[in-house]
Amino acid sequence: MKSTDFGVDRISNEASASQRKHCIEGLLGSDMFVASMQSLRPDFLRLAPPLMPCPQASSAGSEVFKSYKSGDPSFSDSEWVEELVWLNPTTIEHQFHWDSSMGHSSPTFELRQLMSIALTSALTQAQQQIMIQSIKEDRNLIHSLGLTSENFANLVNRNPVVAIEILLGLISTPEVNTYLSSLLNMNITVNSMEVVNRVAALVALPSEFIHTFISNCISTCQGTQDKYVQVRLVRLVCVLIQSLIRNKIIDVHNGGILVEVQSFCLEFNKIRDANTLYRLIKSIEVSGTAGHGTPPTGTEMQTAQPKEQ
Repeated sequence: MKSTDFGVDRISNEASASQRKHCIEGLLGSDMFVASMQSLRPDFLRLAPPLMPCPQASSAGSEVFKSYKSGDPSFSDSEWVEELVWLNPTTIEHQFHWDSSMGHSSPTFELRQLMSIALTSALTQAQQQIMIQSIKEDRNLIHSLGLTSENFANLVNRNPVVAIEILLGLISTPEVNTYLSSLLNMNITVNSMEVVNRVAALVALPSEFIHTFISNCISTCQGTQDKYVQVRLVRLVCVLIQSLIRNKIIDVHNGGILVEVQSFCLEFNKIRDANTLYRLIKSIEVSGTAGHGTPPTGTEMQTAQPKEQ
């Protein structure tokens, strides 16, 4: 005789269905899921940490102090200091204060924006004056403008007037050597020559820097393949050297630089400015004086076009 003859399997199946229905109703009808009401893993059991003595609630002669001292014999009365701070004091009233400077950008922020523009494009006359005046008033602003020796060449090529003021502000600091090295490593342009000429006329630059810069100018002229560009560069370099000589920035009696400049003039003797420079050097050698003059402006240097040879 089988159990199915008495309906046992049918009864057990009905009970299982009833239990499943009850379980689903309990899961869906409860406010919290069963899985979130208890952890799936057993709790990690550990000892509770010892109580930290609280001087605000007990004194050095209390039972708490004695029990703590008995646990640590090296503990002294002088070490009984406050270690707990009440986080929500009821005696302090917090008040809101209006920030009157909110919405106003700082002058440093505006100058940083102008510097970022100056590294990529030419500034207007008004923008240049703002930067120059701000740097003159506070030389320390130079260090917070985002300018480095790596991007200084971009400033020289696009805004030489600002670059001149930057060098004048850094002339008494150790950082000036890195910026002068940047001038030596960049390509020779009319703006770089103007910056060197103007700065050298206002402050004393290292003679090694001046000689190296002139050597770079001469090498650039000799290595230029385009005749039109070469003639223009030669004329610009001649104007620069004449200005440096007349302002006694270059000592023509220095044998090394004198020989190099004279060889340069003889190499390009078909250009009028080179002949003029050569005659100036010879006249100084005879008279022993360099005379006085003013450095040429950027416009004067730019007008040195190869129209006359």
